[in-house]
Amino acid sequence: MARHAIVPAPEYPAKRTLRTGLAVAIPAVIALVGVLPEILQIVVDELGGHLPDGIRLWLLGAAAVLTAVAMAVTRIMAIPIVNDWLSRHSPFGSEPSYVARSRE
Repeated sequence: MARHAIVPAPEYPAKRTLRTGLAVAIPAVIALVGVLPEILQIVVDELGGHLPDGIRLWLLGAAAVLTAVAMAVTRIMAIPIVNDWLSRHSPFGSEPSYVARSRE
């Protein structure tokens, strides 16, 4: 079995994780806390009911969980072995697959 050179770890993985968190948090909070409750209120008004009082807090929690999962996935993808596999077998590695395959 041939030995494969590992793709170097991305520089500053913690910074990349925080940037991903910010990139996910902004639209998640806007969509889940700002827009979705208004849409739900319109639907509920048409059906003759009312939204629970804490709905925005629950949706803020959902946005926080979504952001945390995205940050965890980003951190896992920065592990050198995972990054190497992603670079060789998918378009999601830190370098193009043709470069990763040429090192095999």
